[in-house]
Amino acid sequence: MSVQIIKSSSIIKLRHKVLRANKDIDSARYALDNNPTTFHLAKKEQNEIVCVATFYPEHTSIINAQNPYRLRGMATHPEFRRRGFASELMNAAFEHLTKLECDVLWCKARVVALDYYDFMGFHKIGDVFEIEGIGPHYHMYKLL
Repeated sequence: MSVQIIKSSSIIKLRHKVLRANKDIDSARYALDNNPTTFHLAKKEQNEIVCVATFYPEHTSIINAQNPYRLRGMATHPEFRRRGFASELMNAAFEHLTKLECDVLWCKARVVALDYYDFMGFHKIGDVFEIEGIGPHYHMYKLL
């Protein structure tokens, strides 16, 4: 099944399982989840959501851009990793973001995910920093 836009309520469970397992489920909800300019992508396999990500317009001081979007909550179910689902989802996001005239996609990437983001064409900017209770991150960006 292809990647599709989905409601935020449908991705919270996987986002929580992968990114916030040791925290309250409300920690997996983001302030802009239901904003009209936010979109959520999901990849389903056998009718189960196996990979998700959230995108919304947000400027950042790390890079100058006219129409930047932020990537948050990228998560792949542990049993479905290394099958290309995250790359498929991200490529669909690039296509959709290009239609929205996004010029830069940026994120706060966990250090453990740097190889994935590098593979997808993102670049590190700045020094490593800690997000309390979550771990070390880098700012990363991709020009679209």
